[in-house]
Amino acid sequence: AFITIHSSFMAMAPQYSTQYVSPTPLNLATWILRKEYKHAIIRCRTNPEEVSMYYKINGAINSQGCTLLHFILCDVEEPINELHYLLVKTMLEIDPSLPSMKAFHGFDREGDEPSGATTLHSLIFELFGCVLVKASQTKYLAKILSLMIHVDPQCVKVYNKFGLLPLHNAIVSCRHGGSLIRHEPKVFETCFKELLDAFPQACMERDMYGDESGCLPLHLLCIYAPFYGEASLFAANLILDANPGAVCHKSGKCERLPLHYLLKEMMKPAMDGEKVHPETFTAILKACPPSALFGEDVEGRTSFDIMWKSRPGVDHDAGCWAMRETILFHLLKLYPHLTSQLMGL
Repeated sequence: AFITIHSSFMAMAPQYSTQYVSPTPLNLATWILRKEYKHAIIRCRTNPEEVSMYYKINGAINSQGCTLLHFILCDVEEPINELHYLLVKTMLEIDPSLPSMKAFHGFDREGDEPSGATTLHSLIFELFGCVLVKASQTKYLAKILSLMIHVDPQCVKVYNKFGLLPLHNAIVSCRHGGSLIRHEPKVFETCFKELLDAFPQACMERDMYGDESGCLPLHLLCIYAPFYGEASLFAANLILDANPGAVCHKSGKCERLPLHYLLKEMMKPAMDGEKVHPETFTAILKACPPSALFGEDVEGRTSFDIMWKSRPGVDHDAGCWAMRETILFHLLKLYPHLTSQLMGL
């Protein structure tokens, strides 16, 4: 692979330049591309300035410019192992600000400052979203997560280009069907809690991503709840503990409550066994004050309008009707004084 190196050294006060020069032989990037990580660790210690440089690596995910830590974490052809971990640990000892450093986004450089994913965002996608990660790799990715948060506590407060904090990114990444939730639920719980505990305020911050922008983490969890299975209950309880009022907040563009999104997902036919866990629904429902049950979105629809007026072709599905009965049962059990309103839906 041909590499060009970002010419400026970035330390406490990064200065970005658009000038690139060819790499010197056997520099840090060369050792990493050769996958000779013992030599790379030695090079980190003898030439610490190379740890914080920006590189252009043809064929890499962040090929328009990224740190070598981005490259290591996104190199899908090379499973993370003990040597990777020791190399990352060495790099973080030399430059503790690495977890907050951003890559240039995609192939379109807008100005001279990077605006894409931080190295923490890259790690989170691999840990929470990658379907190929094995248990042996998960152990090291989880250790790197802890290490990043420890050396750079501010990294959990940095948004990427799409307006996602690391916590938002973890929730959204799970929609890819990551193996962590499916095969390592306890590791998921540990990592999710560690991420949330590092910055509980993230539960009150809105994203700026896509058509549903302006979502709190609880909105995002409700949107992607079918991918979580039982893990959604754990995540929902943590988020609600940090921000109980999230159930009453509407998303930015659509002005939907978390319950709007959750009921919408519950009314969809289950695909590949992915469906909203019933206890997650009851946990969020219990957290809702009566006023949140009938909150309207930008089109004037309540959560129950969405539930009752499902898409054509789905209305007559037996499972759909059974789900409606289940939802109404829980509603009447929790709010018997609202019987007349609920029966009028």
